[in-house]
Amino acid sequence: MAGPARVATWLIVLAVVREVLLALVLWRDYFLIHGVLAGTVPQEDLDSFLSNPFVDLIGSIWAALFLRLVAGVAFVVWLWRARVNAEVIGGAASQRRARGWVLGGWGAPVANMWVPYQVVSDVWRASSPRRDAAPVMVRVWWVLLLLSNVVLTPLQWQAVENVQSEADVLSAALLTTVLALCIGLAGVLAVTIVKDVTGWQSGRVGEGES
Repeated sequence: MAGPARVATWLIVLAVVREVLLALVLWRDYFLIHGVLAGTVPQEDLDSFLSNPFVDLIGSIWAALFLRLVAGVAFVVWLWRARVNAEVIGGAASQRRARGWVLGGWGAPVANMWVPYQVVSDVWRASSPRRDAAPVMVRVWWVLLLLSNVVLTPLQWQAVENVQSEADVLSAALLTTVLALCIGLAGVLAVTIVKDVTGWQSGRVGEGES
């Protein structure tokens, strides 16, 4: 459990860092454009910034997709192990969904809006020493994840791809900042869930069962 937990944690952190860096890049872009239009910043400064390979990498949609994908895969790998352990600890009746839903729940149309949350909340409840229902933290994590991926990300990508004016850059920077905050908080909560569940299970499941 410790290995998958560490990998998932670091990849989630990396995906969050990329979103924060993109927000910073867009704000820098906005202030440079504003300065060029106001005559306080030379055009060369803006051109140099926009031609920076690091800026291109941070702004790449493919980079964002790759980081989110590998972080998501790492989280699901950890969740599979945690789901197996949760059944050992709490019995099959403690889980509302069969193991296959740990994977299938993320890709099933419509069902992917709530099934992954059920899997995580059941794993939490079975793993917690007090067998508490999933706390508000787990619900907030899921709402933020849905908001970020289903609503904000498509809007943000569209805003970034359609930049044609200073106002467009400002709108993209604002939207990206909101997205970074949501993804950042969702990431912190996901890491907390991984840490807590892994800690509980490590103390209750033998190494051979985990």
